[in-house]
Amino acid sequence: ESSLTGIYFIQNGRFRYVNPAMAHIFGYEVNEITDQLGPMDLVFADDQPLVAENIRRRVDNEAEAIHYDFRGQRKDGSIIDIEVHGRRIELDGQAGIIGTLVDVTERKQAEVALRTSEEQLQLALDAAQMGLWNWNITTDEVVWSPKCRALYGIAPDVPMSYERFLQSLHPEDRERIDKALNRAVE
Repeated sequence: ESSLTGIYFIQNGRFRYVNPAMAHIFGYEVNEITDQLGPMDLVFADDQPLVAENIRRRVDNEAEAIHYDFRGQRKDGSIIDIEVHGRRIELDGQAGIIGTLVDVTERKQAEVALRTSEEQLQLALDAAQMGLWNWNITTDEVVWSPKCRALYGIAPDVPMSYERFLQSLHPEDRERIDKALNRAVE
């Protein structure tokens, strides 16, 4: 009852049990869902075939457990992203599904924002003809973007290290850059 994760039990096309977290995720009270609603009542219309098929597969014993994402629909009509884990069980001689679900809307929005940011950064780097590199000082692992490698004439299959980086610099610049980087590390 006190879980922060939504917990549900479905049997005969109805929710026979939902915990308070499950009801809260969808904007309902527990008694508004239990024995009142079926799974499709909480699923965005476009995702209902997916959810119906996954329920059928478990009830028909084609899949004991399933993990997937779908878009849910809250009581107020807003759409949320849901990650669900469900397992087939038998209770009183009838198949049912017990599972957990979480609202992953914020995570999905953050993933979209990150992808957008990465695409914008890549566009800016491409327009400026710039490359990126990263140096893990502890492991001496150096990662260069393909553009950075191209700018320095280093093949994609050549392993990178700090020493290789220094060797890629003009001989007159190596000592000065090495000292500056070492000061920054210190």
